[in-house]
Amino acid sequence: MVDVNEKDFRYYGMPIHNPLYKQGRVCHREDIVRLTLTVENPGVLADIVPVPLVYEDDKIIIDINVVKELVSGFPQDFKLWIEMGVKMLVTFRGKPKTYLCELYANNINALFLDREFFGMPRVPGRISVEKSGNNSKFTLSDYESNRDMLHISFKPFLENPPPQGPLSGGKGRKPPELIWLKYIPSVSLDYSPDVKQLVQIKYGGPPVIRGQTLGEGDIELLKDAPDYLKEAGIRKTGEAIYRDMEFDVCGGTVLHKYI
Repeated sequence: MVDVNEKDFRYYGMPIHNPLYKQGRVCHREDIVRLTLTVENPGVLADIVPVPLVYEDDKIIIDINVVKELVSGFPQDFKLWIEMGVKMLVTFRGKPKTYLCELYANNINALFLDREFFGMPRVPGRISVEKSGNNSKFTLSDYESNRDMLHISFKPFLENPPPQGPLSGGKGRKPPELIWLKYIPSVSLDYSPDVKQLVQIKYGGPPVIRGQTLGEGDIELLKDAPDYLKEAGIRKTGEAIYRDMEFDVCGGTVLHKYI
């Protein structure tokens, strides 16, 4: 029997007597397509980055993650999912970081898990994938109306190097760590939020590249695309890359508390 009043009772999630998930280390493998885009109005993006983070770039990153294998740590019968993330390179006290602005997911359970445990800015979205040979097209649609928001395409180059092993930011450096704003409002509209903090993901080991393909990508913002993306304006597509990667996630670290 569960006694929620025991001194050492561990609150994994809600409802606390029968939590939907139990917090723990998870490992999964996914196909990732990343587009690096140059924007016309970088000030729009700077305005949505919370201090003390600093955005002094003119680029934005779009990641499409197709989760294809749940290696360990997930609940039984947990389904695979696809997600699309919007990210920006920033600095935190002079150190480079990757700021996660929002992350659309087509698996509601994945959305609940990451919002509840990590405060990750996940939102529901419908993401479809079309394959034509080695070329890929992705469509993000509004979860409720099913109206298309944006199209992304990826076409690999004919010749590509096959790097494998731990992920590096170049010259043996680690890539900028992923961070986001964890924000939980108060039940009272008259009070400050209950939680407001910058959180950084924590890995059990460096993410591992199983395969990599360079290519060219393109994006089309439709009428129902997020306003800030349309206001920032996509000027051109830069680097486009596909990676087969494995992640071992063992929690997170609070970098900064606002309250």
